[in-house]
Amino acid sequence: MNWSVLGPQLLTAIGETLYMVALTMVIAGLIGLFFGVALYVTRPGNLYASRAVNTAINLVVNFVRPIPFIILLAALG
Repeated sequence: MNWSVLGPQLLTAIGETLYMVALTMVIAGLIGLFFGVALYVTRPGNLYASRAVNTAINLVVNFVRPIPFIILLAALG
């Protein structure tokens, strides 16, 4: 292997990977924060209590939450 050629390419690839992971984490964190706050404020007895909105958001969260575990099961099986 020629490290004088592969070294810069490897560093570039690592930088791009870290950038993609960081950007994805920020976007997922913001989306999760939005859903979490929305679920909290729409609960009965809170500031914007709305049973319909709370139920809809709760259904979306409960549908999306197990997807990583399903992918893991498929990868392991």
